Amino acid sequence: MKTTPRLLAVDPSLSATGIALFEGKDLNSVYLIKTNKENKDRFFEIAWRFTEALEKFKPNTLAIETQYISVRSSSVIKVIEVKGLLEGLFYSYCLKYSINPVVLQIHPNTAKQAVGVKKMYKRKESKIRVKAAVCHIYPQLEKQTQDVMDAIAIGIAGLNEVKRLSAEAE
Repeated sequence: MKTTPRLLAVDPSLSATGIALFEGKDLNSVYLIKTNKENKDRFFEIAWRFTEALEKFKPNTLAIETQYISVRSSSVIKVIEVKGLLEGLFYSYCLKYSINPVVLQIHPNTAKQAVGVKKMYKRKESKIRVKAAVCHIYPQLEKQTQDVMDAIAIGIAGLNEVKRLSAEAE
């Protein structure tokens, strides 16, 4: 990967999708797609707003979180559906602008480790530690939502992966 990444990092969710844009190594912008639970067209709302984010941020790389297997399988399926929607929209965007798409699948543990959370914790404690770690790196973002914090961690892990792939290509 020889071009400087404009990496869009995404924490997909049906209710609140966190997005972070990195240019090179720098965090440039954060964004949240929060949907109304009463809206029967939530997937359309997510698609519309994600397409707007793609047009605004103009990324050439997508880092997106993979999904944990969970006891609540219906919620996992919804997140997987959102993830598939967002990946498809990214590929369509890349086709439209003749961009060679780079999609990085980031495991949640990889994202946590990228911000310095090394141990395994229960979900709630893990989220607290990720937020604290991200706020240590970007203290000006402490009022952002957990979804945005997770997107930033995914982005940092994505940048690490870009660096690894570039080193392998040389």
